[in-house]
Amino acid sequence: MNFSDTIFALSSAMGKAGIAVVRISGLHANTLFGTLIMQPPAPPKQAQLAQFHDPERSEIVDFGLYIYFAAPKSFTGEDCIELHLHGGLATIQSILKILGKIPNFRPAEPGEFTRRGFLNGKFDLTQAESTIDLIDAETDHQRRAALAHTRGALHQLYEGWWRHLTELRAYAEVCLDFPDEELPEDLETHILAECLRLTKEIRQHHDTTPQGERLRLGTKIAIIGPSNAGKSSLLNYLTQTQAAIISPIAGTTRDSLEHHVDIAGYPVKLVDTAGLQDTDDPIEQEGIRRARTHAEIADLVMIMFDGNQPISAYQEFLSIAQNQPYILIINKIDQEFNCNNGIILSKFDPNNTVSISLTHAIGLEKFQNLLHHHLQQLAGNSHAPIIMHARYQHALHTTLKALHNVTQMVHIAQNTQQNPDLVLIAEELRIGLNSIAGIIGRVDVEDLLKIIFSRFCIGK
Repeated sequence: MNFSDTIFALSSAMGKAGIAVVRISGLHANTLFGTLIMQPPAPPKQAQLAQFHDPERSEIVDFGLYIYFAAPKSFTGEDCIELHLHGGLATIQSILKILGKIPNFRPAEPGEFTRRGFLNGKFDLTQAESTIDLIDAETDHQRRAALAHTRGALHQLYEGWWRHLTELRAYAEVCLDFPDEELPEDLETHILAECLRLTKEIRQHHDTTPQGERLRLGTKIAIIGPSNAGKSSLLNYLTQTQAAIISPIAGTTRDSLEHHVDIAGYPVKLVDTAGLQDTDDPIEQEGIRRARTHAEIADLVMIMFDGNQPISAYQEFLSIAQNQPYILIINKIDQEFNCNNGIILSKFDPNNTVSISLTHAIGLEKFQNLLHHHLQQLAGNSHAPIIMHARYQHALHTTLKALHNVTQMVHIAQNTQQNPDLVLIAEELRIGLNSIAGIIGRVDVEDLLKIIFSRFCIGK
């Protein structure tokens, strides 16, 4: 990848549209003035009306707007020009063809604009990766989290830890550099206090990993219960589609059906499972086995019963609620309620139990509020910095392990009334520091950069 080249790409989606945006960035971007744009550059960051020329044919290809961003005050930190064209395919192809014939111009590789911005110090790696998260966001809370991260929420957090670890490592190594001097009296106390403080802060953030995974990939919710309880009707209600076949015939749903849906801004993977019942049908038996498996691995289980049918036969089913988050749903309350069910239901948290009628739309607002509450607990607050990439989790785990080792060494030194081994302490701090530095891009991570920026679309 040659960063002395000037790169260009279509930054808007390919296809017929009212407007298309072509982005150009690099040392020779100003070559456009006098070739494609036959006029002097307008002042930076001002939209300017212009005609776009084909210099070979001496004809006008299109007319539209351009915006000139002078280095270093641009997304890439280089001279950058955006062309706002009419969005016809012929127009786009003609402009890209003209740009490709200009000396020192070439098409951009995936993520190259963002990579140049990173290398020019416009943002760190967490902000760069959050850019693609923002582009990929499909729900409101995904968008909010990615936007907070692109604006530096993670950067400030990790940069602060990097600084503190740098200072702590320097403190230990200064003592190594002057072995003939007496060690500071507060050396052990200072190192121990800082390690414990950093460990607490990093662990609290590290523990957001499950929330980040759910926010990025979706919270898995399994709908389970006996046949004809209304599970498929609930799935259709939540997806606002006829995703599942509804029938009074037992065993209509014989396999688990998974659907991705946006609920209150959270991405959710809904799984409608086969109804639990005694059966000799091997296909139904396999569907029931899968239902139990989905329930065991779900983030949230919605256990649904028909309120006028006895639920005492499904104690095994109800035991699932003792092991993971759940919502107990009693459906068909518009019909006669089986009084024997009250004894069993009294054993469960009333705050996680709701009575509804899908047919008559009774109790649905309470059910939605309860569901939204659980989603917020499981996927977290999208405004707070959370871990949404496994790379961050692994790096922070390494840092926590290094801090733990330092803490143990200081404790041993205190208990044996000996000086701590500063060589080993400095090495552990170096390991922890480099892990944090790898997250934000403060070390040579060429291979890592290739992996990260290859995920970007062309033009970004």
